[in-house]
Amino acid sequence: MGVVGTNYHEVPLDVEDYLSYVPQTVGAQTDLTQAQFDDERANLPELNVLYNQLVADGFMLVTFSRVQMSTGEVVTQAVLVKEDLSAATTLMRQGDHAIAYTL
Repeated sequence: MGVVGTNYHEVPLDVEDYLSYVPQTVGAQTDLTQAQFDDERANLPELNVLYNQLVADGFMLVTFSRVQMSTGEVVTQAVLVKEDLSAATTLMRQGDHAIAYTL
């Protein structure tokens, strides 16, 4: 049993979950075409909204891929950059959710 703050949970921390953790790894990565990525956007409005906002903010598409994780999860991702390379974004679809990380 682990020790946690008194304001966290009253249930003791089960360290077995922590000790038995197996990290995800990339099993395979496949490049996508613009048309395949456009199909992904058409099938998930949340992804399309993020993509359109990034384009409106001046980002340009660089590459697209689909990644098969060791857990069986499939992640679709696109990399976008600003023309002056002042920022880069990874736009990802994981299941029914989309997220963008901007640097």
